[in-house]
Amino acid sequence: MPAMLRAIARGWALSLPEDRDKRVLVEALAAAMLAPGALRARLEALSPQEQQALAQVAASGKLPGHRLTRAFGPLHRLTAKRLADLDLRDESLSPAERLLYLGLIYRGYDVLGQYRGEVYFVPDDLLTLLPPLPQVAAPAFAVAPRPAPQAHRGDQTALARDVAMLLGYLRREEVRVKAMPYLTRQDIWRLAPHLELAGGTDEALYLRFLQHLVLRMGLVRRERSLLRPGLKAREWLQSPPPTRARRLFEAWREDRAWNELRQLPALEWQSPPPRFDPRQPRQRVLAYLRQLAANAWYGIADLVAAIKEADADFLRTDGNYDAWYVRDAATKRLLGGFVGWDQVEGALIAHLIQGPLYWLGMVWLGQEADGAVAFAFTPLGAALLELPGAVMPALAEKPVVVQADFTVLATRETNLYDRYQLERLAERESHDAATLYRLTANSIRRSLREGVEAPAIIAFLRRASAGRLPQNVERTLQEWGEKHGELRLAHVFLLTARDEQTMREIRALPPLRPYLGAAISPVVTLVDSAHKEVVIELLERLGYWPEIVEST
Repeated sequence: MPAMLRAIARGWALSLPEDRDKRVLVEALAAAMLAPGALRARLEALSPQEQQALAQVAASGKLPGHRLTRAFGPLHRLTAKRLADLDLRDESLSPAERLLYLGLIYRGYDVLGQYRGEVYFVPDDLLTLLPPLPQVAAPAFAVAPRPAPQAHRGDQTALARDVAMLLGYLRREEVRVKAMPYLTRQDIWRLAPHLELAGGTDEALYLRFLQHLVLRMGLVRRERSLLRPGLKAREWLQSPPPTRARRLFEAWREDRAWNELRQLPALEWQSPPPRFDPRQPRQRVLAYLRQLAANAWYGIADLVAAIKEADADFLRTDGNYDAWYVRDAATKRLLGGFVGWDQVEGALIAHLIQGPLYWLGMVWLGQEADGAVAFAFTPLGAALLELPGAVMPALAEKPVVVQADFTVLATRETNLYDRYQLERLAERESHDAATLYRLTANSIRRSLREGVEAPAIIAFLRRASAGRLPQNVERTLQEWGEKHGELRLAHVFLLTARDEQTMREIRALPPLRPYLGAAISPVVTLVDSAHKEVVIELLERLGYWPEIVEST
């Protein structure tokens, strides 16, 4: 400490007594620094950048150390020997260092919101004597609009259609999973060509996003080893399109488990990624997007630069840019310090625009003449972000077209619940701008075996087609329905109890009644194979431990 005090004294051209008592030195230095006119003379000798740095510290009260050094250079910690040799005329000193070694700012430690660490401040006795300093303007967030690109891509409802396609696939197929939430490669290979947002370099990431989102929303559930549509799937499918879109957006916005930082393919983590609430940076970026115009195009690079200027610490709120061990996946270069901001924070901002917000149908994306990527809000995105003047688009739905050749045409505007039902009732023949289904004897027979009756199928097609169901199609469906059940061949399992009393108890249990078939003896009951997994789960939940005997 005495070495520091003597270094400050030299900067003020003062001679301190040789006394080693720190109190004596402090009093002598303070008296000289606070003498009338001394502070003003010292300030007038500061460079414009040093005056700006002092003004920023004074205006903040307590300024986090990383913000001072980021704007006004490093602050090296000097030993007593180096302090004794310190010459404040040395041009290698940063403005922040000159202020520190002139005693105009001091170092401390404090907690400021989410920041905990080193802070810099102007002592109160100096602060009260400071003359007017340069105005300190808070970093402003500003992004200039760009000309609209010649072409753009994006679809406000594509994600909802992909969700419906996934739900239909899970309903039609027996999809078994070993680990949640990811489908097997075989299922992805079969499903991905029919998903509108799949394809391209981000396909794997989009498929993870899609599966994670439907699981979070409860649209999908796991029944032992099977992945099936969840209890909320039907209600979501039958909701109006704006409601479905809002629920998808809110599920992503409030999701703690989906961490975009961990999904960035350009980053390679040398240690486990940091634990933090991913909603915080996500919602900070959304807050900046709400400051943009609803009907303008913006460069993604311009948005990144504006957030860096206004709120560089939106992700690492503690300002510690050396704690994460992350590398550039291509060059293997360690992205330590603030110099790695563009590869980490900047990449995260760009991904939020080109990934989740694009998939959610909230932005259009376009390629500018210089190759940069630009974005604009869709009407849906502007409404979900509640931009001034934005109104939720109608997103109207249209009926299917049932033709006399038993084909059914579903467009992108087709009601999702109707599309979901068609995945069950018909065979999909093609999928492009519109999806072509065909009603076949096999597809209808499959539905009849699942318990859907022919009158219900006919009523559904009448409603979904707005009453335009060809007579020959309706007659044929009636004939197929009449033929069904002339003979019955059931694939069943035998539920056997050790005694009659146990079987009577089981058959009397309300949760099990809907799934139990006919009793063929006092201790044996039939169980339809379709209900086997449910019956096993219910029995275990009710305290029975059934032995599963596989036939040979």
